[in-house]
Amino acid sequence: MDQSRFDIELHPKAAKEYKKLDGSVKQIVNKAFKHLEVRADEVGKELENKQHTKLYGCKEVKIKGIGIRIVFRIVGEKAEIVQIITIGKREDDEVFQDAHKRLQEMTKVEKTFKKFKGF
Repeated sequence: MDQSRFDIELHPKAAKEYKKLDGSVKQIVNKAFKHLEVRADEVGKELENKQHTKLYGCKEVKIKGIGIRIVFRIVGEKAEIVQIITIGKREDDEVFQDAHKRLQEMTKVEKTFKKFKGF
């Protein structure tokens, strides 16, 4: 098995979204998280700033079979960390708007991400 290169941390609201997921969906999201632990820098679509969402520096992973989108960013100087900002349905751009709001909140007041202890 591949060696983990990244630690996964969840924004407090993303942790709540994760807890609400159905068991079978959670298993698929766990696989995506495991993939991010190894290859976060190689996977996902780069996001950009748009009129109402400023997500430059973030990436998204789509889990098409279950209609879930994960927005994350890579941070850290010594130890690389993947911060999961939001987990949500792919139906509309709401997941991007949520990610934008959470990033803005973080710049105003430093939010503590929680280390992911799932799987």
